[in-house]
Amino acid sequence: MVAGSSKLIRKATDDEIRWVSKAMGYHPSGCVRGVAILEAQSLGACVLYDHWTPAAVQVHVCAPSLKALFNEIYLQEIFAFPFITGNRGVLVSVTPADQKGSLAVSSWLGFKEKYRIRDGWAVGVDMILKELR
Repeated sequence: MVAGSSKLIRKATDDEIRWVSKAMGYHPSGCVRGVAILEAQSLGACVLYDHWTPAAVQVHVCAPSLKALFNEIYLQEIFAFPFITGNRGVLVSVTPADQKGSLAVSSWLGFKEKYRIRDGWAVGVDMILKELR
C-alpha cells in the first residue's frame, strides 16, 4: 500500500497480464512478469517485462490512468524490478510510430529512440525501438 492513499503496488496477476496483452495486441511468452498499481480496486497501470536476455528485457507499459503511472513510488518499483531484481542493464521498448501518446510516455520515462524500421509495424507505420539504460 502506498502511504496515505488507496493505491496498492504489487506483482501483476495472470488475469492482468492477459488483459494488458490483449489491449496491446501483444502475445506474451511464458516468462512475462509484471508490476501493477491499483487505484480504488481498479488497474491504474501495469508494466510487463518479457523476452529476457542475459543483459536486457523488453518492456510493455499500459496505463489506463496516467496519474497512476506517474506515481513516484510506482516509478521506483517499475525500474527497480528489471534493473535491480532482474539484474538487467537495458530496457527495450517497441512502439508503432502512430502511437504518439505511447511514444511521449516512453520518452518522459527516459527511453531514447535507437532505431526506426520503416513499415516495421504495418505498411505505412514504422516500428520504433527505444532503449533505457
